[in-house]
Amino acid sequence: MLQIAIIGLGTLGIRMLEELAESDAELIIIDKDEEIVEQYKKFATAPYILDATNENALQEVISKDLDVAIIDMSNNLEAAIMTTNYLHKLGIKKIIVEARNNRQGEVLETVGATKIVYPELEAAKRITPMLFSNNMEVIQLSPDFALTEITISDALVGQTLGQTHIRQDWNLNVVAYREDDTDDFQFVSSPNFKLEQNYKLLVAGKNEDITRYSALSGHVESDKKTNFFIKLLKKSGIKKKTEDKKDKETKSN
Repeated sequence: MLQIAIIGLGTLGIRMLEELAESDAELIIIDKDEEIVEQYKKFATAPYILDATNENALQEVISKDLDVAIIDMSNNLEAAIMTTNYLHKLGIKKIIVEARNNRQGEVLETVGATKIVYPELEAAKRITPMLFSNNMEVIQLSPDFALTEITISDALVGQTLGQTHIRQDWNLNVVAYREDDTDDFQFVSSPNFKLEQNYKLLVAGKNEDITRYSALSGHVESDKKTNFFIKLLKKSGIKKKTEDKKDKETKSN
């Protein structure tokens, strides 16, 4: 059975606890606030009221066989650093730590964190593209690959999937579709699948190709929004081919 310790019951810690409560994992929760431990102990296999910056106390409740430690102490960087370091010395192989910014993340990685999560940054990355695109949501599967819902451009309506050349022209793989008035998706497996105006497509592809489709197919309403959307994704190391092309054309003129 997977054994997971959640150290610090902040927003992330509580959310992770509630999600993991649905699993069969053995859950350990640790926080020095007695009231909050009492409130959430029903979700845990082993609840502890203690200060995780006390190395001896932490060692008494954390086994070297622990599979995963999740640390939610970003409001107290010193405490997060100490706790992360103690767990690292214990030999815990997977230590996931919440951080507010890159500087905090770098420090935490130095003392033993194996994965840094930035909840506020990730929330902003997910929400902002939605404001500048008709795409419902962008789910990042990796730094440069995503799953997203797109609307069908007018030029593609009435064509079969094979006729559209979405994969060849846009480098996007159509996974499923749904109609506007339903949330239920249906898998798309045939090139003879016909695209209708009221369909939404669930596609997988690189961020730059999703952006290219959104920008060039009328899914971003203005050049200003397009440039902002491209700039936003570039912060994740994405290069925009169409923007480079535009720069070359401007120089040649």
